[in-house]
Amino acid sequence: MVRGYEALMQSDEAVDLGTAMTAATRLQTVLDRRAATGSQSNVADAMVKLDRIIDAVKTTVPEEMWPLILDRINDDSP
Repeated sequence: MVRGYEALMQSDEAVDLGTAMTAATRLQTVLDRRAATGSQSNVADAMVKLDRIIDAVKTTVPEEMWPLILDRINDDSP
């Protein structure tokens, strides 16, 4: 998570407040579930994997398609 934050701060990417709040909320949900279930899953490992997925998308998918991906991620329907 720290590496992802550092990469974001070093780039020219602008992150709007809504996106940042959504990310923070989802992270807190994961942490709360982990604490409630006593799960031994490694959140740091999951964040590293998520960072790799984000990097893969950014380097593979054309930038004009990123808003479609974000819309799909933010869609709460199954």
